[in-house]
Amino acid sequence: GDHRDLHSFPTRRSSDLACVISGDAPLPAGIASCELTTLPFSFCTYPGHPLAGRESVGLADIAEVPLTLLGEETYLTSYLLTCFEEEGLRPHIAMKTNQLTMIGQLIQNGVTSSVLLPGILEDSRLVRLPIEGLRPVRIFLAWKDVIPLSYPLACLTETARRLREEAQR
Repeated sequence: GDHRDLHSFPTRRSSDLACVISGDAPLPAGIASCELTTLPFSFCTYPGHPLAGRESVGLADIAEVPLTLLGEETYLTSYLLTCFEEEGLRPHIAMKTNQLTMIGQLIQNGVTSSVLLPGILEDSRLVRLPIEGLRPVRIFLAWKDVIPLSYPLACLTETARRLREEAQR
């Protein structure tokens, strides 16, 4: 789920642990967490695009570019649109779809570009540029802090915490 689901999480009886994607929104009261990773957004475009030769781009740079984004119901798109709005920018959204193959084809054919996370559309024919000033998303485990985790879940969260600490060294 995403951070919006966490507000009802402390009252749910069926969930002990959740994997959550979020920006920098604070966790609601009653939730403990263990961050797994942070993921930066990339501007994905075709090699001949005017921005393709840069080292990085800013939100203002890509606001004028025709974009194909993941469907409206995804957290990543709503988070991205909120970031544009906070900067007073209105992105040129040509299309929204959850069809990753279609997004890749539109980029390869020079029709649109996109903003994606690592691991989505890993294609060597695409140019991926870091986006300056765009906060990365966090992926973390979350649980109710008033209810002790079962032994297997406690082991999972402790292992995740240790791996994260080792990765940061």
